[in-house]
Amino acid sequence: MLYSASDIKRDGNNVRVWIEFLSAKDVASFDVNAHPDAMQNVLTKVRGGYRPPFATRHKFDIEKTAQVTLAEEVADEKESPILLRALYEIDCVGERHRTLSFSAFQQGEEKTHSAEPTGWEYAPPDTPIADLTAWACGPAPRKK
Repeated sequence: MLYSASDIKRDGNNVRVWIEFLSAKDVASFDVNAHPDAMQNVLTKVRGGYRPPFATRHKFDIEKTAQVTLAEEVADEKESPILLRALYEIDCVGERHRTLSFSAFQQGEEKTHSAEPTGWEYAPPDTPIADLTAWACGPAPRKK
């Protein structure tokens, strides 16, 4: 799951964020020799102390940090087709989320789309959506 700070929109206690899923196989097979700038970006970021947003909740070693940073570069290169793009709304006070819109892709073509919001759900601990919620909302807000 990939997302960036520029994809986050705050509205009171709620946050909306676009996320994208890439194929792990495509990321693993990314030819760094054909994209030396991407690999140089990874090295520069990691050597400079960069940590992917959700890595702040996990103890990533340097190798895992580099792998996740490379996945971000692959997404930026637009070489790997997106499998899923979704707009999540996160209720920071209620610690729950819902999907507002999603599109599923196959071989670069949209196959499924829905703009019908789902019901609110709670994120199971230690899952990508729990990480996204913690990162997007910041420190746990006080419930009133």
